[in-house]
Amino acid sequence: MYLCLCPCTRTHPELPQLEQFHFNANGVNGGQAVRVMCMVLSGDLPLDIHWLKDGQPLLRSIYHKIDEYTLILSLRQTVIGDSGNYTCVARNAAGEARRWSVLKVKGERVKHAILEFLYFFFYIWTINFLCVFFVYLII
Repeated sequence: MYLCLCPCTRTHPELPQLEQFHFNANGVNGGQAVRVMCMVLSGDLPLDIHWLKDGQPLLRSIYHKIDEYTLILSLRQTVIGDSGNYTCVARNAAGEARRWSVLKVKGERVKHAILEFLYFFFYIWTINFLCVFFVYLII
């Protein structure tokens, strides 16, 4: 009886394969939190995984690396400006894979404008009140 041992090693790295992720198809209301996961299903290490928004790299503080194969994109309070095309990119020596989904944030613009107006109004009112108060104390 003979025993044959094969020193089988791959000479070509495996291209990353990504799981598809989705945002809510109906969109989200402004102020809601959004979290999606980018998961590499297969592919050789080392991997560089990152997020793009509308083709531009996102700040790394917006997403969290769970392990070598997983990133979570986390938007705590969405605003209209968060709307866009989000792409997860995984790259290794064999090449890169991309998956994307569109996030629609609705309803925050009016709420945000009202809050800005109220903030501005009370800020100016407070400054005027303090000025009158101090002038009164001086006189």
